[in-house]
Amino acid sequence: MENILHKVSMEDRGSMSLTGIEKVISFEPEMAMLISKNGKLKITGRELHVINLDMDKGMVDLQGRIDTISYSDRTNTKYGNLIKRMFK
Repeated sequence: MENILHKVSMEDRGSMSLTGIEKVISFEPEMAMLISKNGKLKITGRELHVINLDMDKGMVDLQGRIDTISYSDRTNTKYGNLIKRMFK
């Protein structure tokens, strides 16, 4: 993959373009889980679908109703899961 910065561009909560994507973990009509250069990225919504996917360039374009976008840092996620398991 080329050395591309992570960038998110959204238009009217109906379409989104992302760069700097390293991996698609899962993609369903209600939720997408991606790994970006800035950590794990979770996108939730309705009727989400991929319009363009180019993992060689780290680019993903999607459409649908976008409700939330949230990040979790890779290192913090690892330790956060450990702490959750310890205090269950």
